Amino acid sequence: MIDAGVFFDIKSDAAAVTLGTRSQIMHGAHFETGYGGHIILGDDCYVDVFAILNGDGGLEIGNNALIAGHCHIVSGNHCFADLSQPMNSQGIAGQSIVLEDDVWLGAGVKALDGMRIGRGSIVSAGAVVTRDVAPCSIMGGVPAKLIRQRRQKRG
Repeated sequence: MIDAGVFFDIKSDAAAVTLGTRSQIMHGAHFETGYGGHIILGDDCYVDVFAILNGDGGLEIGNNALIAGHCHIVSGNHCFADLSQPMNSQGIAGQSIVLEDDVWLGAGVKALDGMRIGRGSIVSAGAVVTRDVAPCSIMGGVPAKLIRQRRQKRG
């Protein structure tokens, strides 16, 4: 289901957005690829209102992901090494972002380029993810730090 007001900003034939089956994309969500990037969203995912998914450097989201409202996932950075050129004319480089299966990003999470969030992890509202997250982790804060590990319930 793609709600009214979802925006797909795909700038060239080299860029692509692929949506899995049974996923729900709520109004105001924004998918942007740049000129050569891609976004792959798995099956049974939920992207809430006003989330921004940037796939400039590549963004892959596994199955059963929950992305709350106002999240901003940014796979790319402005180049800035040449002091003789304005930053906005130096291009964009990206390392990609991977969200594995069954990941939940709380409201307003920021996920920055070049990291992986492991399967079954939760990132609390407002956190900023700047490095890889191990599977089944609960993360929070700015920058995001481990709060605890999720564990299997004893039967």
